[in-house]
Order: sequence, then structure tokens, then C-alpha cells
Amino acid sequence: MIEKVVICTGSFNPITKGHALMMKCALDTISADRGLFFITPNQYLGYKMYIKKKSNFVLSDEVRIKMIEALNNEYNNIFYGGKEVGSGNPSVVKTIKGFQRRNKSSEVYVL
Repeated sequence: MIEKVVICTGSFNPITKGHALMMKCALDTISADRGLFFITPNQYLGYKMYIKKKSNFVLSDEVRIKMIEALNNEYNNIFYGGKEVGSGNPSVVKTIKGFQRRNKSSEVYVL
């Protein structure tokens, strides 16, 4: 059986109801089996927020992961997928390709 998976990457600093609803809509639209949120690693997120946005508001990886995992209480097919590949310079493409290599029987959609 081929599993349909929707992947969404980002900082999710914090994850919001909007992120969850966007994922749910994607899952429902294509009748996907599960949705995965991959977070930008803290090392890069801290740099991005401080240098580019002049802000020091950065939730830890652990807090952001717990927030994503808590979505599963309301949406039973939305999960934390992992961290984006590359801590200092994360790559969405490498993250998705890595997931595809590990999950050859999955049909992957990117949100």
C-alpha cells in the first residue's frame, strides 16, 4: 500500500492554529494518510531571528516539538517529522529527499 504523506517545513516559532488548519486542509484535499511538520534547527533559527529580524524571540527545539506533538490530540494524523537537514544552513530539498529515501513506498506532497 502506498502511503500519502504531506510534508511542511518551517521555523514554527511558534506553530499556530493556522499551520494546523493548513495541514488539515491539505490532508483532506488529497486524502493523505499523515502530515509531518519538520522544524528549522535552533542554531539557524536563532541566527535568522537575531540577524535578519532583530529579534531574540526563539522557542527552543524542545518546546516547538512539544507544540507540534500536541496537535495530535486534535488532529490524529498530524505529527512532528524531525528537524530540517543541516543545522547551520538547513535545506528543505535535502530534508524531503532524505525522507523519500527512507520511505520509498510513500507518495510525498510538499505544503
